[in-house]
Amino acid sequence: MKIISLILLLPAMAMAKISVKENMVQPFSVKNYSIVEFVKDYAYVIGKPVLSEKLKNSKGGITFNLNTPISIADFEKMFYTIIESKGYSALIDGSFVRIIHTRDMRYMPSDFYKSETVPNIDRFVMVIHKLKNPVASSITRNMRPFLSRYGRIIDFGDEHSIAINDTGSNINRLLKIISNLDNKDSLKRIMKSGSKKVKDSRKTKVEKLELENLELERELLKIKVKEGRGV
Repeated sequence: MKIISLILLLPAMAMAKISVKENMVQPFSVKNYSIVEFVKDYAYVIGKPVLSEKLKNSKGGITFNLNTPISIADFEKMFYTIIESKGYSALIDGSFVRIIHTRDMRYMPSDFYKSETVPNIDRFVMVIHKLKNPVASSITRNMRPFLSRYGRIIDFGDEHSIAINDTGSNINRLLKIISNLDNKDSLKRIMKSGSKKVKDSRKTKVEKLELENLELERELLKIKVKEGRGV
């Protein structure tokens, strides 16, 4: 059974290792920073409560230095990247944020984006991409090796639509590759390959039938020889 704990917004700046001034996260340095403390401080910075599964502190914790002030938006991007490396993902759920194991993201509703507006962040999002050419099944099959560990890609029956559920940064990389494959030359190659497979399949069936006929003829010959000897 999963244990759920609510990490509330920390009310006092002194309680957090991270300070915010004029909407900018101020420079700080941490060593062996636990994932639990990092999530609590993240809740303080964004000003929202965070709901999470029971977090497990990884060995060694988190160590990094922030030498110059950064915006809260950039801090959030950094947060997504760090927790993703620890096996967790953030899910924006209305007025609060949920932190869950990345392996469970495929079962959770992700934010939808258009292909041209997918944010370049290490947080799971969903995009439905429309192709110019009917090559969806081929592209889906060839893109699977480039997905992140828990990413998913599927195509639809119209051969013009694909859905991708992955981190925004990885989806952006995939879309660049897909745009280079979504052209008439690729369509011609796919059609040619499909035609060749059909021909090869028919050829294989004919060869198999010829082989079976040959074996049958051999067996009949053996029977005739035996009958001849017995006369």
